[in-house]
Amino acid sequence: MIVLETADMYKGHLKVRQITVQATPDAPRQHFEVVTRHDAVAALVFDPAARGYLLVEQWRVGAQGPVLELPAGLIDAGETPEAALRRELREEIGGEAGELTPIATFYTSPGFSTEQIHLFYAEFTERSGVGGGRAEEGEAISIRVVPADEFFAMPLADAKTLVAREWAKGNASEMINRSLS
Repeated sequence: MIVLETADMYKGHLKVRQITVQATPDAPRQHFEVVTRHDAVAALVFDPAARGYLLVEQWRVGAQGPVLELPAGLIDAGETPEAALRRELREEIGGEAGELTPIATFYTSPGFSTEQIHLFYAEFTERSGVGGGRAEEGEAISIRVVPADEFFAMPLADAKTLVAREWAKGNASEMINRSLS
């Protein structure tokens, strides 16, 4: 596939670009719109003291309602995924995490978006604030402690949380047992 041209169509919270491509010199040109945005981070956070996973619930515009999901956020320019995640954990769940274990990095919707999520496993180590998001960003986040058995059985609608749950089915019990011993 050869990219022939790109053009900005919209610049706001998201940026939309039109990309013109051609598979071969004899093929027709195709036009696609792509949403460009910063990459994001998220973590499956286990709290050993509460013996459960820390999830957040917040209103999401795409869902037009509340979504229960992992703590997550965008990576700022010049920030590493690990630094962004630690910042987001302080903002959203009001706490710190120990070692960050990478789970996966994946595109959220590769058919039209450049965004990738860097997904980690972390253990909650200490409270460092109240959490709940940043009021100046319009965030109103509720923190929920979900016991492991409930987490593995509950319905979920958020893709990154589903990916983390699938990873946890084969990996998290060993890590949790280490943290509880």
